[in-house]
Amino acid sequence: MHWVNWSLDRVLILFVAVAFVAIGAQVSLSHYRQNFHHKSMWAPVIASPLFSLTGIVLVFVRPEWLMLLFAALMWLGVVIGSAGFYYHFHGVGVRVGDGP
Repeated sequence: MHWVNWSLDRVLILFVAVAFVAIGAQVSLSHYRQNFHHKSMWAPVIASPLFSLTGIVLVFVRPEWLMLLFAALMWLGVVIGSAGFYYHFHGVGVRVGDGP
């Protein structure tokens, strides 16, 4: 495998896939520690390995349907991340006393 011949998009997809392995591990540990008290805590725990696996496969085989699936999964990641941002922001506000 020659890295010199890899296109930028291929390298970026590999980076994103490896990053989601790390993100998945961190999110799993953090949410496990909180005993998954809210069902939405499962979304990043389940989605991260799926994102990683899809990205790693996409680095080595490039069918058009897999590119579309990966793009759709990344948009799903944006939605999951936005929901997580909302819940964390709201939770900090409640803990500090600024929220309902």
